[in-house]
Amino acid sequence: MSILKYLKEELYTIDETRKHDISEYRPMKDIINEYKNRDDSEDIYVHFSETFKDSKNQNINQIGLNMSQDYGNPFGIYAYPINNIKGTFKTSAPYAYIIKNKRIDKWIQNISDMSIGNYMWCMKQLENEFFDHNNSDRVKYEKFTESMSDNKTHGGVLFYMIVRMSSNKTFNSTKRPSVWQTDVWRNLLGYSGIGDNNGSEIIHASEPYQAVFFSSKCFDIIDTVQNRHYLDSTILPIRANDIKNVKNAIELGAKLGLNDIFVAIDTKNLSTLDFVLNNAKYPKKKIGDIGIHAAASENIDVLKYIISKLKLDNEQISDIISWINYRNLGDDNFKREASALYNTQPPRKKRTVVRKTSPVVSTPPTNIG
Repeated sequence: MSILKYLKEELYTIDETRKHDISEYRPMKDIINEYKNRDDSEDIYVHFSETFKDSKNQNINQIGLNMSQDYGNPFGIYAYPINNIKGTFKTSAPYAYIIKNKRIDKWIQNISDMSIGNYMWCMKQLENEFFDHNNSDRVKYEKFTESMSDNKTHGGVLFYMIVRMSSNKTFNSTKRPSVWQTDVWRNLLGYSGIGDNNGSEIIHASEPYQAVFFSSKCFDIIDTVQNRHYLDSTILPIRANDIKNVKNAIELGAKLGLNDIFVAIDTKNLSTLDFVLNNAKYPKKKIGDIGIHAAASENIDVLKYIISKLKLDNEQISDIISWINYRNLGDDNFKREASALYNTQPPRKKRTVVRKTSPVVSTPPTNIG
């Protein structure tokens, strides 16, 4: 089976029992707490998804994969462990699906806990498939990957090695890196999915607790919840690139935040992005994440705007350029123009610290004899 055919058949599923909009609203936190208290909570996850239209233009609650998004990680259905949901919910998805892992195939519950036995077995499969059974070449590549990996656990090194190989034409000359990774995990190594329930930041540094399923057949949908954070957000007018409606939404009390900036970047509309950034409330420590998301847009105008607007320094720009090359984002022109952005921003002024000194008190002379 081709990988594209596999993706179509394996990564989409429709919740047939809930084809129309959900009229009953239940607070998300109440639903999360309900499932957290179950004995099988370690197998329960939350997946956020948009609504799709069927052939009759009716809303369908579909868990699927957005093929237009590619963040350099394996293609799959991403979800969050129910026990690690902290109360911050994605605002760009109208529904949250509560799904239960059926564990019908090989599944990695905590990739950071991968045993040495499983790790060596996986390495042997990679060696046979991509290194022509040459143990020495595979070990050299493995050791180099380990030296570059932020996570030195067996699972961390394996995951990062597959990511690196996917962007190397020696191993992958025809497929998108994300598709290639899914092909390796699912069809070569035989895994139905990967969990990072320990919060090791292996699957993605920005979302430490998450899981990726490589087949919709490996879980059941056990509940569908209306996401009020979506209904209360300004995402819809932003998606419509309608500045007037965005302003009206803000006047009604909507609060812009980091997710809204990300969605505004995705619109690639500079007017919308400018308005959102001028009104958004976001932590300064997340500025680097905004820059990385701008790079993921593969739009040089958006990237230039973000760098200029947020006054990113050379160190932050260098991180963005490294990210673009590591994730193989955009075409050669995009990479070249992005690299040229280094040194385009004035250096940050160093703060001059004026130390307060104690006043000098002159002592009157003492008359002796």
